[in-house]
Amino acid sequence: TGNASGTALTVTQAAQTAITSVGTLTALGLSGNITMADDTSIGISDSDERIEFDASGDISVLGANFGIGTSSPGANLDLTSSTTWEPAVYIINTHTDNSAGEITFKKLASDNVTSDNDYIGFINYVADNDNSGASDVATYVQCAVQATDATDGNEDGAIWWKTQKAGTLTEALRLESGNVSIAVDLD
Repeated sequence: TGNASGTALTVTQAAQTAITSVGTLTALGLSGNITMADDTSIGISDSDERIEFDASGDISVLGANFGIGTSSPGANLDLTSSTTWEPAVYIINTHTDNSAGEITFKKLASDNVTSDNDYIGFINYVADNDNSGASDVATYVQCAVQATDATDGNEDGAIWWKTQKAGTLTEALRLESGNVSIAVDLD
């Protein structure tokens, strides 16, 4: 147990059981593991941006957006790359049965009640248009899912796809309550 301060601190072999304070450093080099007690965090403070660890194996990023490939993430999770065919996300199931990986969109209302026509999830396909002098972007395809009837025991749902047509996002296909609707004016 002890204190250390200065412009740099390198710990290669701990002679003490714990270092309780290191003051303010501009660099810290470690050659071993950092272990932490249950329900502790690394971050600005215990209530601001932080990474929290607990004994059940959970790691949580709290109070912050998480960026990979960007220093200024614009959403809860922001994957950014200038490499061809990236960013990419893999969901891999190596079990030998017939199961597969999954992505789940889950809407949980604060009052535990989903209402008719509540949206459950969106997937938007967005890109620049040909106006190179501006940052004009367009949603070229949008897919959405709705709970069209949230009545317990009589739930109905819909999934629809909209595509750009002459600069307007227009519904092209809808699956709702077992029925299929296709836009007839597809020219």
